[in-house]
Order: sequence, then structure tokens, then C-alpha cells
Amino acid sequence: MKKLLFALALPVSICAQDIAPFPKALVHNVWVQSIWADGKHNGFPGIAQVGDYYYVTFRSGDGHGSEKSDIVVIRSAAKDRKKWEKVASFTRDHDCRDPLVFDNHGKVQVVFHSKEDFYSQSADGVTWSEPRELETEFVQPPPGSRLTFTSQRRWLFRIRRGPDGAFYSLGRCGIHGKDSRG
Repeated sequence: MKKLLFALALPVSICAQDIAPFPKALVHNVWVQSIWADGKHNGFPGIAQVGDYYYVTFRSGDGHGSEKSDIVVIRSAAKDRKKWEKVASFTRDHDCRDPLVFDNHGKVQVVFHSKEDFYSQSADGVTWSEPRELETEFVQPPPGSRLTFTSQRRWLFRIRRGPDGAFYSLGRCGIHGKDSRG
């Protein structure tokens, strides 16, 4: 039976002599707890605290490369973290992958990939909207850069709110660079 593990490590210290060429983190305290075990391949988790709860979302399928999978959302009271309950499950016609969970102005929001990026949100953590395709804006390469998009298809990673209140993400998409010979 495969288990999803939740790990929290505090505090972390980095010693100056260990920074070059690669930093070395020394973990002093570790807390590990199995929070979900249903016999499926549960992986690629995301975690966020929204209000009084921790939310964990992950891909759940028959195997790592399975053609069909769901995105599962579980939560636990921040003060407890022992009892976890399933609060949502999303699926599409195509494989679902790489879920992200974050606080969207007090609402829990989940974004996941399935040919396109989809999102669902909840004001109470229990009742969720039907997944909808996420609208994204591509920042075009600067004129003269000789870079062109080969695809507007995207795959988002690490969504964060910027100082202007908008959300930003790194994304994988098709881009082609031409060398100086044209």
C-alpha cells in the first residue's frame, strides 16, 4: 500500500562554508506523518494553509504513468494535523497532473493540468466550484529577441501572489530561439 507523507522541517540553517559550490541545508527538527493511504499511486503534492485548515492536494492514479487519474484535496485542522478528510476530487477526460493549492483572498484554490490548466475554488473548503479552464496571459518575448512561441500550451508551476495583488507563475510552454545565423 502506497502512502502520501506530509513532512514539515523546522528550522533550517545554512553554513557559510557550505554555500560554494552548492548550498547544504542542515535540518535540525523533522516531523513526518502518513496522512493518506488508499492503495493508489498518490504523488506530486501541494500544501497550503488557508484559514484554520491545512489543505493538501495530489494526483491519485493506478500508477505513476497511468492514463487516468484524479486530483484529490484533503484537509486537516491546523491545530490538529492528525485527522485528514477528503473534501474534493476532480477529474477530466485526460490525465490530471501537478495540482497546486493556495489562498486566493481567503478562498481555497486548486489549479491542475489536464491538456490545459483548470481551477476550482471553495469559500468553505467543502463545497467546490466545477473546474473551469484557467485564463492566462502570455508575456511575449521582446521585439528583436529572435524568440518565438511554438505553442500557447502551458503547464504552470508555483503560483504566487505579487505585490500588485495579481497571481504569477512560472510556466512551461513551447518557445524557440533562433541562433545568430537565422
